[in-house]
Amino acid sequence: SLLSTLASSMSVALENARLFDETQSLLRETKQRNAELAIINSVQAGLASKLDMQAIYDLVGDKIRNLLNAQSVWIITFDPATRTRQVRYSFENEQRYYTSELLSYNKLTEHLISTKKPLVINQNFKEAIARFEMVDIAGTQERVKSIVYIPIMAGEDVKGFISLPNIERENAFSESDVNLLSTFAFAMSIALENIRLFDETRRLLKETEQRAAELAIINSVQEGLSSKLDMQAIYELVGDKIQEIFDAQSLLIVTFDQVNELAQITYNREKGIRYYSEPYPFTGLHRYLIQSRNTVVINENSLEWQTKFGMVLLPGTELPKSMIFVPLTAGYNVSGAISLQNLEREHAFSETDVRLLETLASSMSVALENASLFDETQRLFLEAKEARTAAERADQAKSAFLSSMSHELRTPLNAIINFVEMVARGMIGPVNQEQVELLDQALDSSKHLLNLINDVLDISKIQAGQLTLFIEDQVSVQVEVEAALNIVGGLLQEKSLQLIRDIDPHLPMVSCDRRRLRQVLLNLISNAIKFTNKGTVTVSVKNQGQEVLFAVIDTGPGIPPDKQDLIFEPFIQAENGERQVHGTGLGLPISHSLVRAHGGELWVESQHGEGSAFFFTLPVDRRSTP
Repeated sequence: SLLSTLASSMSVALENARLFDETQSLLRETKQRNAELAIINSVQAGLASKLDMQAIYDLVGDKIRNLLNAQSVWIITFDPATRTRQVRYSFENEQRYYTSELLSYNKLTEHLISTKKPLVINQNFKEAIARFEMVDIAGTQERVKSIVYIPIMAGEDVKGFISLPNIERENAFSESDVNLLSTFAFAMSIALENIRLFDETRRLLKETEQRAAELAIINSVQEGLSSKLDMQAIYELVGDKIQEIFDAQSLLIVTFDQVNELAQITYNREKGIRYYSEPYPFTGLHRYLIQSRNTVVINENSLEWQTKFGMVLLPGTELPKSMIFVPLTAGYNVSGAISLQNLEREHAFSETDVRLLETLASSMSVALENASLFDETQRLFLEAKEARTAAERADQAKSAFLSSMSHELRTPLNAIINFVEMVARGMIGPVNQEQVELLDQALDSSKHLLNLINDVLDISKIQAGQLTLFIEDQVSVQVEVEAALNIVGGLLQEKSLQLIRDIDPHLPMVSCDRRRLRQVLLNLISNAIKFTNKGTVTVSVKNQGQEVLFAVIDTGPGIPPDKQDLIFEPFIQAENGERQVHGTGLGLPISHSLVRAHGGELWVESQHGEGSAFFFTLPVDRRSTP
């Protein structure tokens, strides 16, 4: 029983001791975690105030070295584009170690990128050197006993690593050390990403402000260009504006004559002085700009490039140290170039300068093209105006000639008609039947010729603007229609055509030229009879209040739609070959002009093979004359 009691007491004592040890261990761990948390908070507080990447590398490196009493600390970053590594922080041999050398990727780099996990080498480091192709940057690799590599992550990408070599002992790094270093690496990666985003935001803001400034400049230039239609004014505007904007002491605008291979300076200002030059032969630079259509930027070794391209200096000007040459393009043609030149320093022009100058050159090219088109339009307009004036003069001369000739022809032709008619009727002496028939044929031909001359005289007067209407009041439409039908009655009987009359019984009295109204009716009815071989000819006259509507409708072959606009043109007949039998093609144009002179309209409705219908209107009250 005593032994049992002693055993029980000992068990309790041992359990108490175990609990005490565990409590002490937990206290130590808690203390350590609190210390680590304080360290992390300290590091994160320091990182939050940094807006420079190198300052972050330095802060984290110094913290790790001081807190862990590290003999050596390395922070290295990766560049996937060039597959190189760069040392951002290094502490070795109790001092900072600096190097700008870029190292190529090795197997260690590939391992960290692929695994995305810490690498702890607590033993046999010399074997790891060969395995991972490690480079001894500071010459201390032989002494390393343990080493740890903590990847620096940005999202899913490994951006580099933190490395702590230990030269005193193996198994130097515990899981706690790895966790603490991983936390440092994570905090650093967040700070680095924040700085990257800050820098990117600042860059974009600066770029936006720069673009806005460029846009304001471009809008200012384009606004000025939109009002310019003179090419030299465009050169002056753009040249002066570029001089205000850019850091350049010399500006040159050149145009190209590719036919004669000559360059002409249209604008040249250097240090405020204008320089002028006669056209000069193309240089190698001009040919390159024309062939490549590319901008040329020379920011250094300008003398070497001038020799290579065969450039020439204008008398009195200086050799530039930086130059931009931007071609002026019009479609696929290079019409010239803008050259911006800095006489004082190399590398004077940035990508922004090049982009802005290219935009201004593009705007200028458009303005020059518009000015060129305007000049060409003006030239063509003047040529067309001169041609129209010459044509009008020629037309007036032709009309005057035709009018004069018609008068000269009608007088003797009327005498011939009268004489033949007198002979045919036996008024001069007896004639036999055969002679009468021949004389009647001559009489018909003479009257037909007289009608043609009258048509030519009418159309000549119309084209010369000399047609005069003799307006009478109270002209009976009924009487004029009946008179026209009586005249064509014989033609209807000859062709055995049926006349259909559709005439209102009570037609108004109108104001018109009686003779011209009858002429229009005769032209339309005669044409209908002439071109209708069988069927009917309908004459319709309707009272429509303020005007009278006339219609002449036949059952002839009709007029194709594509030729209906031609029939009202002088000397043009819309008929096909079978129907071109008589006339000059002037009847319808004369009728059209006479109807319009009365204030009415004449038009046709027809389908090929289905006959034609000619309509015209005549105002009831027409007192003015053209």
